[in-house]
Amino acid sequence: MNLNLQRRDKIAIMAAAAALVIFLFFQLVIFPMLDSRDRARKQLQVKAATLEKIQALAADLRQVREKRRASGGLIRRRPRDFTLFSFLEKLADQTGVKKHIVYMKPATKQVKNSSFQLSLVELKLQGVTMKQLLAFLYQVETNANMIWIKRMSIVASDKQAGTISAVLQAETYT
Repeated sequence: MNLNLQRRDKIAIMAAAAALVIFLFFQLVIFPMLDSRDRARKQLQVKAATLEKIQALAADLRQVREKRRASGGLIRRRPRDFTLFSFLEKLADQTGVKKHIVYMKPATKQVKNSSFQLSLVELKLQGVTMKQLLAFLYQVETNANMIWIKRMSIVASDKQAGTISAVLQAETYT
């Protein structure tokens, strides 16, 4: 096959071949390289965000462990004969609400994956003033024995004006 092409046709064929080579070069070399670079950037950003989250969680974990260590120290410094029931009874006497106690129900629960137990006391007070209740709650929450009020229900008393009834659940670790 012998083709006699004119010079203009030869230039057009060469230009088309050059365009095809350039097109293939971009499609097979340049664009894949740019795509992989973009993918690598995105992966780097995702991994950097993940690393930041991991570092924040690690800091939170350190704080929790430190608080746990400090709490364990406070619990171990309590007297050996410490019980939540007797402690609350003593506070009730000191704050003047002992005569208003209807009942005190103690209970304990084992804390999962821990050597500590959760000691709780449900306490019902009837006919107390708000001032007496606040004094009792303040003493419970601010003592060094790590006691807290988990639940509380307050109802205005029908029997005596200015008094209330309250059911509290106090907890601590032992």
